[in-house]
Amino acid sequence: MEILNYRVRGGDTELENHLKNHKKNASYLSKTMQNEIIFCCGEIISVKIVSNIKTAKFFSILSDEAIDVSNKSQMSLVLRYVDSGNNITTVNIDKLSPSHLDGESLSVNILDTIAYLGLDITNCRGQVYDGAGAVAGTKKGVAARILKLNNKALYTHCFSHRLNLAVCNSYEVQFLCNAMNHIKEVSYYFNLSIKRNSILETMVSEHCPDKKNKKLRVVCRTRWLERIDGLDTF
Repeated sequence: MEILNYRVRGGDTELENHLKNHKKNASYLSKTMQNEIIFCCGEIISVKIVSNIKTAKFFSILSDEAIDVSNKSQMSLVLRYVDSGNNITTVNIDKLSPSHLDGESLSVNILDTIAYLGLDITNCRGQVYDGAGAVAGTKKGVAARILKLNNKALYTHCFSHRLNLAVCNSYEVQFLCNAMNHIKEVSYYFNLSIKRNSILETMVSEHCPDKKNKKLRVVCRTRWLERIDGLDTF
């Protein structure tokens, strides 16, 4: 509503006239109607994306599952293809909410979504998941089940997960473990105190004026991409 009013203040007379003179059953301002409009926009975008994929014909599947703040399972479905300009394109096509996290349920969710979009699973040329048994299992995992339908849909273990596993294993080296722990403790030391953090920002500005980062980032234990950002900042 604030954005709409901002538009009116900016001189949108057509919108202003609608807000003042609309019929009671045609305001299009209720949360239900707004959600319907957003859904329609999403459908149009999805149709355009699927059209591009059909033109390309071949595609790959990338998918990962996580638990959201409401403790419900959410699984992203990403498709990758080469567009008409020979550019590799990656699009997040849908968000799935699987009721069970076993290989059969997850594969059914993915296959049903692919079919609903009007795509043919036989045109799939690759699958990318992490190393969890439900997706990577050689007999009952998602990758194995889709391979039975299409032996050209080759499974690749996510390279970011591989890197993360390698880095986690490197913690067995005492020197690396000590270094990471020291960086973590220093980050906590400054971030948990407004006064100490303020002093750090001042010193960074004085001695490293060209640096964009004025604060230390906590080094994440589980996600390497966040961990490397924290290390780079340190």
